[in-house]
This record gives sequence, C-alpha cells and structure tokens, in this order.
Amino acid sequence: MIEWARARSARLLLLDDNHRLTAHVEATARAFAELLGSLPD
Repeated sequence: MIEWARARSARLLLLDDNHRLTAHVEATARAFAELLGSLPD
C-alpha cells in the first residue's frame, strides 16, 4: 500500500488500530475533512 500511494503521490494515513478505527476517530475525521476541503467546488 505504501508503494502504491508513493507511485501516485497520494496521501496515505496509516493508523495502528483495529478495523473500526475506534482509537483514532478524531484523526480519521480530520483527514476526511481535509480531503473534502481539497475537492473543487
């Protein structure tokens, strides 16, 4: 996954958590908000 993202100059968020990401809700929400903010209107 890291190489796939690197080859595409894509942002990759790696979190040490379980499948539900319960320990990283804030980080996930922040990353999603940044993604939405980067999209054209």
